[in-house]
Amino acid sequence: MRLHAINDPLQMYRAFSTWPLFFAAILTAWVGLFAMALDMAASGAAAELGPGMGWTNWLALTLAGQYRALCLTLSAADPSRTGLAIIFAMWALMSIAMMAPTAVPLLKTYRDFTLANAKQAPTQGFWTMLAGYLLVWIAFAAVATVGQDTLVHAALLSTHGLSQSALLSAALLLAAGLYQFTPLKNACLTACRTPMAYFMSNWQSGPGGAFKMGLHHGAVCVGCCWALMLLAFVGGTMNLVWMGLAMTLMIIEKLSFGRYVTHPIGAMLVATSGAIAAQSLIA
Repeated sequence: MRLHAINDPLQMYRAFSTWPLFFAAILTAWVGLFAMALDMAASGAAAELGPGMGWTNWLALTLAGQYRALCLTLSAADPSRTGLAIIFAMWALMSIAMMAPTAVPLLKTYRDFTLANAKQAPTQGFWTMLAGYLLVWIAFAAVATVGQDTLVHAALLSTHGLSQSALLSAALLLAAGLYQFTPLKNACLTACRTPMAYFMSNWQSGPGGAFKMGLHHGAVCVGCCWALMLLAFVGGTMNLVWMGLAMTLMIIEKLSFGRYVTHPIGAMLVATSGAIAAQSLIA
């Protein structure tokens, strides 16, 4: 296929600014999550951030009150301010920060495909596809918000979303581990790993078509990753270490060689679930 030249300076600017803006949006989401975690640590809730987040307590004490002028203060640290809106903001930021990077192969393939077959840069289609994709994950964030609120009121989660029940942690790990072996997980991963094949069978033209394909692929992505995302209740919904690890695993799973790690991840999660359950019963 022959790439068409982009002669319009504005179109050229839009074409080359797309990726920087995309990654700037992801970075903004991570900054928002970092600010929320730091605010929790400064308010004495560092223990509820989960394993590996002890450094936030030191950092909050080091920066004292200055971090509020440097970071976004979307805080869930004060229980009196913790409501559905704050929880939803946290889940929405988490979804953008963790799942937008996993969509890079899809978006790159879309740009390559449309640049090879159109006279203008596919800027609008890129953003409408991303909007559709993230809209599905925002809907997931709303469901997770309700789920977290329900579990908090049942005393199974702390106010800040960290599991207070070994059996709940074991159940979530077991469900996520077993899901790694299901045909649905495999089908969703196959669609994520082969974006060109996906476009060849689901192509719709124009920005509106790109939005619909984004919605569809977002649903496929949720089908692939929902169980791993819910492990946030085990690692801590504000645990940046867990978020980074989970994002990396989900990115790897969606690459061509990801088929070699999906089942080992499942086996590891099932084994961890068994260990936690056994420890709980012994105690």
